[in-house]
Amino acid sequence: LAEPFLRDAGFPMEKFPAVRAAILGHMYDKEPDGPEAVVMHDADALDFLGALGSARLLAATGEGVDYDLALRRIERFAVDIPPRLKTEAARQMAPERVAVMTDF
Repeated sequence: LAEPFLRDAGFPMEKFPAVRAAILGHMYDKEPDGPEAVVMHDADALDFLGALGSARLLAATGEGVDYDLALRRIERFAVDIPPRLKTEAARQMAPERVAVMTDF
């Protein structure tokens, strides 16, 4: 979807492969390909950690079972996401965010 939008906006299309890779690889559960994708991947992963990530998950829930599912997902993210981080900067930021998330 991004390609025609960017082309019509005058984006330099020789840079589009990096944009495409960043879009496809940015989620915490994906494997990024290329430096732009790695940075976006780690930023997205860090966004799922910490108080904001926890609050966002809880705010998107409904009642009872949904709330319990959100809490289990928060617990799982605290364990699953940090080992998937690619950059040293993100790996250094993760423990504090996990601690905040756990306290939250």
